[in-house]
Amino acid sequence: MGKSIDDMMVEDARQKKKRFAEELTREHKNAFDQLQRHAGVSMGRHPIQDRYKDGVGRDWIDECEQVLDVEQFRGAMIFTIGKYLRRLGKKDAVTDEVTKISDYAERWRVYEERHSDTKRR
Repeated sequence: MGKSIDDMMVEDARQKKKRFAEELTREHKNAFDQLQRHAGVSMGRHPIQDRYKDGVGRDWIDECEQVLDVEQFRGAMIFTIGKYLRRLGKKDAVTDEVTKISDYAERWRVYEERHSDTKRR
């Protein structure tokens, strides 16, 4: 026997509630990210130096997030993280470089959460 109309309506309401909660969570994360960006601190707690910011406090990664498609952004993050891995211990202290790598990885993770409907092929 199939589901009753009441059961289908209850299930539909549950699904709508779940989607609303997920969207609200994304909005809170986005607001938190923006607050941290304006405070000059990225998700990995690595300060964004003024020389890297534009007039509204965004750095190049923030800009890329706005203008690149998902695959281009992933490529940019792979390149950026790879750059720090390759020079590890050659320019700055290893702990500083690892902090930068962690920062970029966390920002990438947050980006992927926002674009979770776009799966890697």
